[in-house]
Amino acid sequence: MRAWAKGAGNRFAFQSRGLRSTSRRFVSMSPSCDVRYLVAPNSLHHLFLDDWRRAYASAKLYEGEPKLVKAFLAALNEAMKEIKADPHAAAELWVKADKSKLPVAQAEKIIRDPENQWTMTPLRTMAFADYMARVKMVPLKPATWKDMFIADVHNLPGS
Repeated sequence: MRAWAKGAGNRFAFQSRGLRSTSRRFVSMSPSCDVRYLVAPNSLHHLFLDDWRRAYASAKLYEGEPKLVKAFLAALNEAMKEIKADPHAAAELWVKADKSKLPVAQAEKIIRDPENQWTMTPLRTMAFADYMARVKMVPLKPATWKDMFIADVHNLPGS
């Protein structure tokens, strides 16, 4: 998962994987690229932040700052609304950011596919957690999806 958002005058990089060249291009294509905050979505994803911290050394790491979290979640929510409101523009940005050979029309078709949901709500995460615990990828299976996400999204109807 990758998201870049602008909110309340701040820039956020939200990444659940290590920094890749496509992520760098995506962030650098964004207007006035000045990443000020790095956000790990849960207690395990901090493992993937080292490359991000080196690339954006001046960025602060989210460590429970309520105003920062509210601004980030508001920006992420706005991004989800923009994707839903203009799938074509979202497809153009996706193809351009990833320097993809995928035609914009195909990217838009993927975005519009009803099987793909553009939401902040964590969906079906327990299915992944069950699998990861079963194959010993994680030492302990979370009891609920809320164990994997920051408290600020616990009000959402996740699964």
